[in-house]
Amino acid sequence: MLVSVTLNPCIDRLAEVPAFTYGGMNRVTRSRSDAAGKGVNVAVAYSHLGGDSLCTGFHYASGSERITGLLDTEGIPSDFVPVPGTVRTNFKIHDHATGRTTEINESGCPVGEAAIAALIDKIGELAEKADTMVFSGSVPPGVPSGIYRTLTGIARDAGVKCILDAQGTLLRTGIEAGPVLIKPNLYELESTFDLKIGDTAEIVSAARRIIGEGVPIVAVTLGSAGAAIVDADEAWFAPAIPVKIGGLCGAGDAAVAGFCRAMDEGLCLEDILRYGVAAATASVILPGTRLCTRQDFERYLTRVAIEPL
Repeated sequence: MLVSVTLNPCIDRLAEVPAFTYGGMNRVTRSRSDAAGKGVNVAVAYSHLGGDSLCTGFHYASGSERITGLLDTEGIPSDFVPVPGTVRTNFKIHDHATGRTTEINESGCPVGEAAIAALIDKIGELAEKADTMVFSGSVPPGVPSGIYRTLTGIARDAGVKCILDAQGTLLRTGIEAGPVLIKPNLYELESTFDLKIGDTAEIVSAARRIIGEGVPIVAVTLGSAGAAIVDADEAWFAPAIPVKIGGLCGAGDAAVAGFCRAMDEGLCLEDILRYGVAAATASVILPGTRLCTRQDFERYLTRVAIEPL
C-alpha cells in the first residue's frame, strides 16, 4: 500500500481568461474548484493507475470536508490528524493567449506542536503497513523545515520506500534521511541547490551530486520540455508528448504516482520514467486538478519516447 502525506491540503480554484491583463480587467470564461494538495493528488492518481493508497496529514476543521469527500468518492481511505483552522485556497489563472498558468497560493493556517507530535506518531503507525510513503508539497506555518527529514527517517527505518517531492529547505533537509527517489521540477532543482541549468547534461551532473548524498534516484520534471531520470549508472530523457492542454495542476503529482506504480512492478529506470511521463500526460489533458485515468495512461504509455543521456 502507498501512504501519501499531505501537510498543507488546499482547494485549487482555477480561472481561465482569454488573455491575461496585468493590473487591468480580466473576464473569466470558465472556472472550477477542486479539492487537492500534492499528496492527495498522488493518492488519487495512484488509485486510478490500479494501486491501493491511503491519505494522511493535517485535516483542517473548516473546508477539509471537500478533501475527504473527494477521497470517499474515489474509495481512498484516510487517517488524518485534525487541526483547527480553515483549509487554504490556491488560485490559478490560466491565460489562453500564452498557455501559461499563474499561481497565487495561500500559506495555510498555522499548526501547533501537539498536532506535529500527533502526526509523527501517525507516520510511525502507518509505516507498519505501508510499502511506500510519499511526502510532498509545502508545509503550513508552525511546521519545522526539517519535518520531511524526521518523517522520512521514521518510515525508512520501518523498511518503507520513501519518495520526496518538495523544494527549498524541505527538500534539502529531507534528502538527509535517504529517500529512494526525489522529484524536483527544474525550478525546484535550481533554487534548492543554487544552480543554473542550461541543458540535460547539467541536469545529469546535478542529479549525480545528489545521488552522492545517498538518494538512489533523481527524477526531474521539465514541464513542456519533458522529464529526465538519473541513478548512479544510467540517465534517461523523455520529451513531452504533444497534446492539447486542459490543465497543468497535478501533473507532477501524477508523475510521482506513475513512478511509484513502476517501482511496485519492479521495472527498470527507463520504464519508471515512461510510467511517470504517461501519467503526467494523461493528467494535463484534463481540466483543473483532475488526475489521469487508467485508460488515458495506457494510451500514452505506448507513445513515450525514451532516449539515453
